[in-house]
Order: sequence, then structure tokens, then C-alpha cells
Amino acid sequence: MHRLHPNGACWGPMASASVGPRQAVVSGEAQCQNEIDTIPGIASLRPHLQTDLKGSRTPVMLQDRARPDKAQRAAITRFDQVKVMCQRRTVAQLVQRGTSPALLDILDGAATAGHAARLQLARGEMTFGEFNQRAEAIDANTRAAVERVQRQPTSPASANAR
Repeated sequence: MHRLHPNGACWGPMASASVGPRQAVVSGEAQCQNEIDTIPGIASLRPHLQTDLKGSRTPVMLQDRARPDKAQRAAITRFDQVKVMCQRRTVAQLVQRGTSPALLDILDGAATAGHAARLQLARGEMTFGEFNQRAEAIDANTRAAVERVQRQPTSPASANAR
């Protein structure tokens, strides 16, 4: 059974997973972005974190040596809660679309790692730059794992089960 907070909408690497899952991600992105945009204090995080689902981390974000202040830590905690909620909705859509268990496992691992990193940031245990570098590594590892799974040939038995 999969824990229900793998990366999906509100999460970059899923974008390349495949056509069916990508459609599920796109359908939830606008709702997730609206929820993120209404988080109190989210504007104070934008110079430090990628809060736009379509955006990317800038070199300045990757080198940011600042630690979040008390208000930013509260906004990061809420940001994490929204991301987890969005991810749960997306994984439910992916399961309904028959996404492979191997892909769901990859996404689950990435979501868990991202959630743990956001919580560390919210506790002030790392700088914004350290967080962004970790998030970049999680995204890159996830993309690579998804590509490996997609390159694997489908067995005749699993193809017939569809």
C-alpha cells in the first residue's frame, strides 16, 4: 500500500512521468497554486523558495545563506501542509489512472524526502540555500528514477493485464 503523499501536482519531477499521469498533474496544478498563493506570508518566501509550480530555483536561491525567521517558518509549515494535501489528491488521480506501482513508489519516496526537508527548513535547521540544493537533488534523482522505470520493457503478462 502506498502512503498518500508522493509528489504529484505541486511537484516538478512528475511532469515527465507519462502522458496519463501528466494529465492528472495538470488538472490539479491550478487548484494547488491557488492554495499556495493564499498562504499567509507566502510573499516573504518567494525570494528564497520556488513557490510557483511552473517556476524554477534561481542561482541566488541555491546560494541563499539566510535562515527563515519566525514568520517565514510558520509560512513554510503551512506551505508544506498544502503541498502534502495536493500530493495526496494527485496520487489518488494517478492510482485511478493505473499508474504503475514502481512509479508510485518513486514518487512516494521523493515526496517523503521533500516533506522532511521542508520540515527541517521550517524548524530553522538549514538555510534556504541548503534546502534548495536538497530539493534540486531530490528532483534530479526522481527524474532519473522515473526515466529508468519508463525505459524498462513492459512484460507481456503486465501488458495483457491492462
